Amino acid sequence: MNPILVSILAILPPIIIAALAYFFLDKENKEPLFPTLICFLLGVLIAFPAYFLQEYFWEKEWFTSDSFWAVLGYSFLVVALFEELVKIILLILFPSRSKHTDEPIDLLLYAILIAMGFASLENLLYGLQHGFDVIVVRALTAVPAHAIFGTIMGYYFVRHKFLNIKYSLVFAFVIPFLIHGLYDFFLIQDFSENLMLASIVVLIGSGYFVWSIIKQVKKIKVNT
Repeated sequence: MNPILVSILAILPPIIIAALAYFFLDKENKEPLFPTLICFLLGVLIAFPAYFLQEYFWEKEWFTSDSFWAVLGYSFLVVALFEELVKIILLILFPSRSKHTDEPIDLLLYAILIAMGFASLENLLYGLQHGFDVIVVRALTAVPAHAIFGTIMGYYFVRHKFLNIKYSLVFAFVIPFLIHGLYDFFLIQDFSENLMLASIVVLIGSGYFVWSIIKQVKKIKVNT
């Protein structure tokens, strides 16, 4: 397939999710376009080191998909750890300190945009490497998964920044990290095809959690 078409199809799903978040999370008081674009583009930027680190470990064959401990280590310590770490560092450094982040729902939006920027580059690189079929699968799995991880991270960060709830900043990293690692473990392993279905169960369960998260954040009122 034409590389240009592959590229367009690869970045389209995360852009659609980012647009939906922008237009529907806060209909009454939308964020300025510039900082939202910056968040998305910074998410793209941080995906580069994460992707190449994973490729490095995979090519070295230090982790193989038929070893329980190898898959566990790769899923949690290479993929989930580094990806969620760069996302939360970016969330701390930019949108959480922005003057535009004056409502809890704003911070949730920025967390999703960072995740979708990350997913867009990751999807693009995998699409160019593996082709159209991989893009289709990732559009239904990996891209929504990143949106879910980003929303959960944003929720706990909201609890930290706006509600000052103890340990919420820790949970903003730990919870997405654990869900991400579990999702990847079930997806990567070669022990059983049935176990791969467990990754979908993780996504559906996390998706339900995200639905409740959005409703909770919208109810938070902050005195200004």
